[in-house]
Amino acid sequence: MKVGFKNSILVLIITLALCEVVSRYFIHVKFNAPIWQSSRIIYAFYPELQLLPDSLNKGKINILILGGSAVTDTLSHISRNVTKELNRHGLEVDIFNLSQFAHTSFDSRIKFKHCKGLNFNYVFVYDGINDTRANNCPENIFREDYSHIHFYSQVNIFERHPEIKYFTLPFVLDYCWNELKIKLGWKKTIPKEYFVVNEKLIGSDSMIAAHNNKENLGAIKAFINKNRDKVIGSDLMIIDSLWWAEGVNIKSAKSFRNNLLYIYRVKCSETKLILTEYAWYQPLDYSLKKFLYTKMDYAQQRWPTELFGDPQNVIKGINCHNRIIDSIVREHPDIVHFNLNDSIPHNGNYFDDICHLADSGQVLLGTILSKEIIQH
Repeated sequence: MKVGFKNSILVLIITLALCEVVSRYFIHVKFNAPIWQSSRIIYAFYPELQLLPDSLNKGKINILILGGSAVTDTLSHISRNVTKELNRHGLEVDIFNLSQFAHTSFDSRIKFKHCKGLNFNYVFVYDGINDTRANNCPENIFREDYSHIHFYSQVNIFERHPEIKYFTLPFVLDYCWNELKIKLGWKKTIPKEYFVVNEKLIGSDSMIAAHNNKENLGAIKAFINKNRDKVIGSDLMIIDSLWWAEGVNIKSAKSFRNNLLYIYRVKCSETKLILTEYAWYQPLDYSLKKFLYTKMDYAQQRWPTELFGDPQNVIKGINCHNRIIDSIVREHPDIVHFNLNDSIPHNGNYFDDICHLADSGQVLLGTILSKEIIQH
C-alpha cells in the first residue's frame, strides 16, 4: 500500500510537471511571454507598460497620463504640449503617457496597479467616453469588472492569478475554459469595439501616426458596406436593437467611480491625482450619414459617435461619468481638479469628433493641465 501510494504521488507530480511545461509553452505561443517569465503576459494586454522605467528621475517632475485615445500622443500630442509649457516656466519634466485607443477607466486602474514602486508627482486620468461602450448589453449580461467585454474577461483572468509567477497551469485552465464558454455561446460578451477601422490607418501601436481622415472615413464606409450583418450603428449600419438600446441604462456608473477611487486610494501620499470632466461636443444635427460624408462642422472627422453606442446614450453616459468625477472631487479636496468640458468652446474648431480634440483643443488642454501642475 505504501509503495502504491508513493507511486501515485510520483505519477501525480510528474503529470503536474508535464502540464506545467505544456501550459508555459501555451503562454509563450499565445502571449509571446518568455517561458520562465510568465508574468510578462501583462505586456500582451498592455504593451505600453514597457515604457515605464525601473526608477524615476527625482530631479524632474514625473507625470503619468492614463486614458483613451483622446490623450494619446498620437492624436493629442499632450506630452509634447505639457513639456513645452513646463519647460517655458523653467521646470524639467518626464512624462509617461500610457493612454491607448479604446481604453477605459478599468484599463487605467489596472495599469496604475502595475506602476508599483513608481511614485509619480502627478497622475492625470482622462476617462469618460470609452466606458459607455460597456453599457450596450442587457442588465443580466453586464459585469462591474467589465468582463462581459471579451478583452476584459481575459485581462481579469490574469489579474486573479497572482501565482502565475511560479505556477501557470491554473491561469491556462481558467483562460481556456473562458474562451471555450464564449466560443460555444455559453457566455455572452460584447466586442471591445463595434467595428474596426483598417488597422493600417490607425496602427496597432498608438505611436504609429494615423493617415488622413478622408482615407480613414473611406475605410469605415467600406467596412460597414462589407459587414452589414455584423456591425451595430444607425443610418448606414444594421442595428442590433435589443442590445443597442440597452445603452440607455448607464450601468457603468458604479464601475467608473470605483476605478477612479482605486487610483486615488492606492497612490502614495506624495502623488497628486489630477481629474477633469471629460470634454465632448456633438452638433444637434449629428447623424452617422452626415458624419461619414463630412457634413459636420468638426475640424477633422475622425470617428463617428456610433463607435461607442447610440449617440444619445453615449452623451448620457459621458454626462453621468462627469457627475461622478464632480462628486469624487467634492469628497476628496486634495485631488487637483479642473473642468475642461466647461472651459473648452464647444464647436468644430476645438473638436475632430465627439471626443478627440482638434489642434486648438489640444493646446488648451496642455495649457490648463500645465497651469494646474505649476500652481500645485
